[in-house]
Amino acid sequence: MHVYDGEIKKGKLPEYVSNGIKRLFEMYEGRRIKIIISEYKNPRSSKQNRFYWGYVIPVITEMFRQCGNSAGADEVHEYLKRHVGKLVDVIETPDGQKKFITKSSAKLTTEEWENYINEIRAWAAQFGVAVPFPGEDYDLRS
Repeated sequence: MHVYDGEIKKGKLPEYVSNGIKRLFEMYEGRRIKIIISEYKNPRSSKQNRFYWGYVIPVITEMFRQCGNSAGADEVHEYLKRHVGKLVDVIETPDGQKKFITKSSAKLTTEEWENYINEIRAWAAQFGVAVPFPGEDYDLRS
């Protein structure tokens, strides 16, 4: 798969994109291809990721520990993806069985990521746990 992104202006692609696509056409000469065009969405930012691992995960990990669990950050992250964020796909194995797999949160867009964090906030609030917002003063020791 080949991916190019660029802003369309006056109905035209940037030159580097159109040149790249032209080279691809030459490379696939005589073969059938499928072209998919979609609007670009910003991926989750590194700042969002740092906030998640630095504040959100520790708060939820502490909540689990206060309930007697020994789950670490990675296990809490997997739990949140699967059970709170519902980041799950169903795949069918060759023998016809349906299996659930947890999707990667790294592929979420910035908007999807914010929705995911808000789902975690709402879920944690049910247990009296406040998940901080970026920029809020929050002491993980309290």
